[in-house]
Amino acid sequence: MEKIRNIWANLTLNQRLAGLGIVTCLIAATVLLLAHAFGRPDYLRIANLSEYTAGRPTNEDEVRKIEENLFTMANKHKRVRSNGVKDFLIREGTFEQRDDDDYHLVKFLIDSESLQQSYAVSYQWGNRDKFEQYVGMIVCVKPNQVIYEDFSCKDPLVSAPLPAERANLDDYIPYSAEHFEIRSDIRTSPISIIITVSLNDSDAAGVEDTYYQEALSWLGTTKLDLSQYMLVKRVLHPNIPNYK
Repeated sequence: MEKIRNIWANLTLNQRLAGLGIVTCLIAATVLLLAHAFGRPDYLRIANLSEYTAGRPTNEDEVRKIEENLFTMANKHKRVRSNGVKDFLIREGTFEQRDDDDYHLVKFLIDSESLQQSYAVSYQWGNRDKFEQYVGMIVCVKPNQVIYEDFSCKDPLVSAPLPAERANLDDYIPYSAEHFEIRSDIRTSPISIIITVSLNDSDAAGVEDTYYQEALSWLGTTKLDLSQYMLVKRVLHPNIPNYK
């Protein structure tokens, strides 16, 4: 230390200023490197998401995960910088948000004119018993939703052929009508098709079965082979907590 002090004492003012400048630059560079190494992972924002979620429940952690997944997905098709694409926008008419007391689900399509890319986006939070499979991922849009014809999307979910009982499932489910909702649970064996009937105080006795039959009739209009699934009936009533 004494030798360093002697060297410093013999330096001219300009030399000292130059030395301080070099040290300052080294510190700044180190801080930037550390920020990059331990800061937020690469991401791409959905420019108008806040316009759609304003005044509604939201979950910042899930939004951040979606932004990071979007960067990964976009980079599979074209190299981009973190937060370097500003025109990923929600396609008009595709935004859906379901807000139950203990469960929230958000779905929509996004497009980037500059990248000529489109994706289906979904995320959820709340009661994990209500979670849907493959929500929280960025996936390719369906063929009838394509607007950029030259975009050959590589879907992370399509790594192997789907089993027969799932081949057409996503084409029809989830589905909602006035008195019932239909969703699936692929974690069960066989896969469950869950029919949830919604009742009100004004509903007449026996209407529960009528609504359930309406749901079965709708399923009968699809190309699904219902014999390959386990049908589960649930009933929701506003004045009976957890009534099933």
